[in-house]
Amino acid sequence: MFGIAQVTVIGPSMQPALHHGERWLMSAGAARPGRIVLFREPDRPELHSVKRVVQVRTDGVWVEGDNADVSRDSRQFGIVPFDHVVGVLRWRLRRVAASTR
Repeated sequence: MFGIAQVTVIGPSMQPALHHGERWLMSAGAARPGRIVLFREPDRPELHSVKRVVQVRTDGVWVEGDNADVSRDSRQFGIVPFDHVVGVLRWRLRRVAASTR
């Protein structure tokens, strides 16, 4: 695994919690209900997605986007196996405004 990695959110599926273009720091951690995780999609493992864990089951986690109308999540591809979970989003990186000097 890794220590800390940076993740950039792409798309509106996690609004209003996360917005397109935001950068977050991710670290290892348990996938618990309420946490937002980065994972490899079960039916397309080459794609990574960011969603909220809704339920933990014996065979993996059920994830859903906060913006259900535009989210592709467990409602489409089912349970995400534990070994597909890459990490937990922890800290939002703030943009520093350019100096006006």
